[in-house]
Parts: sequence; structure tokens; C-alpha cells
Amino acid sequence: MHDIGHTEDEEYEINLGIAKSDAKLVQMPTKFDEPYFKERWNIAQLSVKVVAELEQAKAQMFDLLAGKMGQSNVLLSASSEWAKENNQHTFIELLAYYRNNVLAVNPTNIKAIKAAASAYDRSSSFDENAATLVLHISAMQPYDVTTQYQKIELLKTLINGMPMQQRAFEHYCQANPKFNKQTLEGAIKYMSRELKNNSSDHFEQASSTNSMLHEEVMEINNQLMQVQAMQEARINQLTAAMNANTATTASIPRGPKPPTTKYCHLHGSNNTHDGTECKKMGSTGFTMKGKAVTQAMINNRVPGAVVDGVAGKM
Repeated sequence: MHDIGHTEDEEYEINLGIAKSDAKLVQMPTKFDEPYFKERWNIAQLSVKVVAELEQAKAQMFDLLAGKMGQSNVLLSASSEWAKENNQHTFIELLAYYRNNVLAVNPTNIKAIKAAASAYDRSSSFDENAATLVLHISAMQPYDVTTQYQKIELLKTLINGMPMQQRAFEHYCQANPKFNKQTLEGAIKYMSRELKNNSSDHFEQASSTNSMLHEEVMEINNQLMQVQAMQEARINQLTAAMNANTATTASIPRGPKPPTTKYCHLHGSNNTHDGTECKKMGSTGFTMKGKAVTQAMINNRVPGAVVDGVAGKM
């Protein structure tokens, strides 16, 4: 996802525009006798599908993030400077408010995060509570909790009054008697395994459909970007086929196509950007043909070259 930064930044409006420019509708042809009417109609239809899928995914992400933030924070974001008319705003703008305000690190928020980290949600599993604790701790870094001892103390506070969780933690301490060898990650893994193996704890381990973490929003966004990339590739294929047919049947000679100056492993030869400037290849979690983008792919300048198992676009 494109980082739009804070609303006070000089380039906020520009960055917001880039983040929101996911896809555009292709104009539907209106005359049956137009050249390549069928191809143009297919491209237009596909663009409608792409935009519809993107809007649906964004609506789902908006609802998930709104559920995570709570009604009060959503109402606050609706009255912020980027809110739209009639209190309507987009997922991108709500995410900006979440990152820049809800997760902003300051003494007041650190206290609020600590208070939230000590509240065990009995309707959620231990794994979900632990994941929320890790998220809270990461939100305080590096300003507050920094040592493993402090993190484990927060874990102990979280499970206070939860007998099965406390017993699992005691077993972890027995298995790892040296406190300087104990880690939050190790304790969570050990406790999760023991609680899952405890048949009497099945109900407590039931997943809560109301639990939604910040990382889940990022994962959904990565999936959205992959869907968009595949749809854009299909549109490019249809467009290229139509342009090729147009070039072969054109009656008026045309000059040679201007040479391209740049090459992107994902988008091929072009005059706008190379791999290091590609917004998609540089985005977190983006994959090509099921494989994570590597620096070698980003640096590739040879059209069609196979890099780390993925062929670049010709």
C-alpha cells in the first residue's frame, strides 16, 4: 500500500491521490462498426469487473478496520479533515487515521495501549489475545516496552485471573528456568501448544469472528493488490492484441515506435519507471507468480530474463 503519511505533510494530497488511483474504467464503445468493437467491449467489461472487485474489497476492509477501531474512533475520523461529504470516507483515509492517530505513539496513547494490553478477551482464543498483545507491544516500541522481561511481565498481567493460561505459563517457566533465556515469543508458542493439547480448553480456544488485527488489514490489502495486478495484466494483454491487429491493418504508414528507456521486471519495457521505481514490486508482501519479489527481480534490466524462478515481462 502506498504510504500517504500525515495530513500535515506537504505532499499528503498527492500521496493520497496516488493511493486512491487503483483502477479506472475503460470507456465502453458505442458504435458497432467501430474498429475492433468486440475487443474494446471486452476490455471495457473487464475494467468494470476490476473496479467492482476493488470497491468490494475496500468496503470489506473498511468494515473490518472500523470494527477494530470501534465506533468512537470511526466517528472521530468522520469529523477529520479528510472526511468526505455526508460523513463518508474511504478505506485509505480510515487507515490513515488509524495509523496516524489511533496507533500514534505518545504518553497518553502508551498508557491507553498498556491498559488495553492487560485486558484478556474471554470470547477470543489465547492465540488471538496473544496476537493482540504483540500488536500492542509493537505499537509502543521503541518508546516503552523494550526488554523481554518487560514483555513477559505484560503477558503475566494479561493472563492474570485465567487459571489454565497461568498454569501453562508456569509450565513454560519450569521448562525454561533461567529468566534471561525466557522470551515472549517462546512463552506464547509454548502456552499455545499446551492449551491446544488440553481437551478441556477447546471452548476457550474457539475463534472469535469479531477479532481483527492490524496485520489482517495489511494481508487483505496485499491480496487485493495481487488481484489487481492479475486483472491489469489481462487488460494489457487484450490491449496489446488489439494494438497489434491495428498495426497490421493500418493503411497509413507510421513511423517507428519510439525506443523505450526503462525496464521493469513486472511491467516490461516502458518510458516511465524501472524496477526500483515500481510501486507494486516495492510494496510489502507483493508476489509475482506466487513468489516473493526479490532485489534481483527489482534490479533486472533484461527483458524476459528469468530471475529467481520468475520470467520478466517482455
